[in-house]
Amino acid sequence: MAYGKPLLALLSILLASAVQAFPCDQTIVLSLNGNPRDLSGVDQIVAHMREVAANGPAGVPATPQSGVYDIIAKLEANPLQIVTALLPEAQLLATGQSYQAETMEIEQASATSRDEDYGGVSVPVTSTWTLKSTDATARTATLSLSEEADAAAFSQSQQPAIANLMTGFAERAKNLTADQLASLKRASKSRSVELVVSLNDGSTLEASEIVTVAAGGTTLRTYTHILREDMPASLPLPAVLTAKDLQTPDLHIEPLPSAKAGPGILDKLSTPPAPPTASQDTTVATGNDRAKEIAPVSLEVKSAEVTLSPMSYDHGLNIVLTPESAATFRDFTQAVLGRQTQMLINDKVVMEPWMREPIMDGRIVLAGTDRKDLEAMAEQLRVPGAKILVRLRP
Repeated sequence: MAYGKPLLALLSILLASAVQAFPCDQTIVLSLNGNPRDLSGVDQIVAHMREVAANGPAGVPATPQSGVYDIIAKLEANPLQIVTALLPEAQLLATGQSYQAETMEIEQASATSRDEDYGGVSVPVTSTWTLKSTDATARTATLSLSEEADAAAFSQSQQPAIANLMTGFAERAKNLTADQLASLKRASKSRSVELVVSLNDGSTLEASEIVTVAAGGTTLRTYTHILREDMPASLPLPAVLTAKDLQTPDLHIEPLPSAKAGPGILDKLSTPPAPPTASQDTTVATGNDRAKEIAPVSLEVKSAEVTLSPMSYDHGLNIVLTPESAATFRDFTQAVLGRQTQMLINDKVVMEPWMREPIMDGRIVLAGTDRKDLEAMAEQLRVPGAKILVRLRP
């Protein structure tokens, strides 16, 4: 398996040392679906964590400013965060498990919603389940789950963290235009999960998850893949989990663009990543083979609407692809990570974004263009069978 939780590194160190002191006294109580519901021995764990913080992992006591004691206080309020930090895979596995029979139609989406708390801000989260396929021979079902946090509420919840980030670049922040500042204050969170579930007992046999959080002009993405050792892998994995060598982009701050730039300004604030190296699965072709390397994809549009952003008060064209085209676009964006692409509507190039992250939900937002032009493009895309072409930039 492969996963990344960099923000929980300090917490994991504290928890690991705390739990190690009491290896036999902790019991995790699970729901019938496998979700952690209770943890015994919490008092011992927290007490030892306070002792570790007071003495310091390296003999240097933790200061109040370090945030360690805030973390401990949160664990006292919600002990299940201990399980989340040390066993993040447990909840992922439980996501697709069921203790009772359920009926689903293939490719028929089922949406639910819930609220999550982020620093005292209630953020609505929409979850969409889809049964992708079944295998009668292997007695398995493949499910997909797409989750999206409400953009306005999640952005509101992240404003304190974004403000702290901007404090570190106070002089540079003074020169931001209104559009640039609005872009920095936007935040989003999405989750894409695929699960292979046993039809015999409802257990999860394989799981793949991508969680993407964007805030303050930065993006944090975590990848997780869990597979039973006695079962063959069947889920397609992102290139980042299969590449022989992971590329580290050369990032540095460039001069601010002109004040006339549109809302897509953050794409120009850092140097675009270099193309993947030849050691990666997606290699860079040369000569006449370059055009054949990754073929353009034609995508069918389900809906196209021009809306006003509640955060920046500018207009954008929100394009939603059909399920089949969304899957095609997902594969394309994974294959061209770190490279510049073009999006064409009626053979006209309307956007040339650098593909810094895979697009998993089949949604494209076109901004930074005059509203009349956006409305005209929306009309073109509302025609039955309308398609857009996406390709590598020649």
